[in-house]
Amino acid sequence: MSSQYNENEILKGQKNRINLLAVIVTALLAILIVRLFYLQIVKGGYYYKLAKDNATRVIYLTAPRGDILSRSGKIFVDNESSFNIAVILSRVQKRKTEFKFFARLMHKSYAKILQKVKKEEFLPPYEPIILMRNISIKELSKFEVNKLFLRGFFIASIPIRHYPYGKMGAQIFGYVGPVSSAELKEKKYAYLNSSDIIGETGLEYYYQKYLHGKDGEKRIVVNSKGEPIGNVVVKKPVMGANIYTTLDFSLEKLAYKLMKKREGAVIAVNPNNGIILAMVSTPSFNPFYFSEGISTKRWDSIINNDEHPLQNKGIQNALAPGSTFKAVASLAALSLHLITPKEKIYSGPTFKLGDAVFYNWNPYQNSKVNLYRAIAESVDTYFYSIGVRIGIDQLADYARKLGLGEKTGIDLPDENPGFIPTKRLVYQRYHSRWYKGSTLSA
Repeated sequence: MSSQYNENEILKGQKNRINLLAVIVTALLAILIVRLFYLQIVKGGYYYKLAKDNATRVIYLTAPRGDILSRSGKIFVDNESSFNIAVILSRVQKRKTEFKFFARLMHKSYAKILQKVKKEEFLPPYEPIILMRNISIKELSKFEVNKLFLRGFFIASIPIRHYPYGKMGAQIFGYVGPVSSAELKEKKYAYLNSSDIIGETGLEYYYQKYLHGKDGEKRIVVNSKGEPIGNVVVKKPVMGANIYTTLDFSLEKLAYKLMKKREGAVIAVNPNNGIILAMVSTPSFNPFYFSEGISTKRWDSIINNDEHPLQNKGIQNALAPGSTFKAVASLAALSLHLITPKEKIYSGPTFKLGDAVFYNWNPYQNSKVNLYRAIAESVDTYFYSIGVRIGIDQLADYARKLGLGEKTGIDLPDENPGFIPTKRLVYQRYHSRWYKGSTLSA
């Protein structure tokens, strides 16, 4: 009887274990079914898209930038096709042999070509690497004749900036260059990709978003190794918007011709409406050097030039205005009733203030003159006299009323508003007193 009882207990224990195992298996199957339902039904669309995206790769196609034109539609800056030699590494069967042949064919350093390839090896295998930019027709012909021996090498046509008039207006129109990794992190450049060209200075920079256009896309189907296996779907690039300036083409050309061998700036303004008809800054530079990637040697020669060719001297320099400021002094003196137009003031070859002596540009000046003659002949000693009467603070007040010392709002970057001094501002900025003699130099 005891033996029968033990057998029943054992059978009962086995049955309980089987039931427990069945429950566990059922629970696991239920979890699996729920998970499959979630993955296949609930998130099916998401994972389908992800799988599809993982099977395609995108190459961006650079959009041509918009043109920069004169007020009448004459081209200052446009685009031209640049022929570049590129290579897709995954298609090169014998790298050493083919790269050595390419270097010998194009008269390039084999070591430098390998260095360039190594620098870009982080790119996906389907992504082209540019080996030579903006090649000549002679180089293009030589490549085309031998391309059967260069599997994976091909000609890539990319739009680059074209400057029909070279250095003319370079500081106004600006230059472009490849977007940097730092710029790509900026919120304002969120629409760019790593292969883009952007405006760095001038109108190219100011109107970057308008000139840029919309890049195209080439979608390539690839296998698990990232190698192209299927057809491509191309989204064509859209050219950027054209920018019409207020510049008069003939006047701009004449101004540059007159200033070409000098250092300085010319700005021609329509007095009726204030629009700029010509703006020239010299010496200038060739913006094309930046389009194709400027060399260190050339860059150093530009930035180390004492005449500052990159600077737009018309709006970025802050210089003493010279005799043009006599108009401000005249207006201030008349408005404050310190002089009358016909009042004659003795104006000799020099003007003495304390121990300081200030000279007239004409050493033979030695007579009484009124305001009309003082302006007509630019009599320095006359304006030294009225400058002492006005004082720097009142002179500065009238200068500001005329808009001096403030930015004009011109649509060009890095405008310098200049500095209109007062006693307080000079002390705040330079921790120095303002002397009466300083007013005469202002």
